[in-house]
Amino acid sequence: MHLLMGSGARSVVRIVFTGDLDEARAGEVRDVIVEKMFISAPARIELDLGQVGTVASSAFGPLVACHQLATIAGSRLMIVGASPAVRRFIWACGLSGLFSPEDGHGGDIGGHP
Repeated sequence: MHLLMGSGARSVVRIVFTGDLDEARAGEVRDVIVEKMFISAPARIELDLGQVGTVASSAFGPLVACHQLATIAGSRLMIVGASPAVRRFIWACGLSGLFSPEDGHGGDIGGHP
C-alpha cells in the first residue's frame, strides 16, 4: 500500500492498494483512511484499486463504513483506477454511485463493466 498526499490545507490523499482485497486487508486500508482523515482532513481521499486482483465480498463493508465516515467529516472517499475485478464487483453490488466522482458519471467505475 502506498500513500500519496497533495499539498494545501484541504488536499487530496491518494492511497494506492496492490494485491488481493479481502476483509483483513480492507481493515488495513480502513485504518489508513481513518488516520489520514483525522490528521490531515483532506477534501478528498482517492483509493486507487487499479492493481487489485481479486475482491472478497467482505472487503467492501469496511470501505462503505469509511465512505460514511468521510461524508460525516466533510470529506469524500472515491475509488479511482479500479481494476476490471473491482469494477465488476462494484457494479454487481450496486455501489457505483457511492464511490464515483461528484459529477455523477461514475468515472472509471460507473456503468456496466
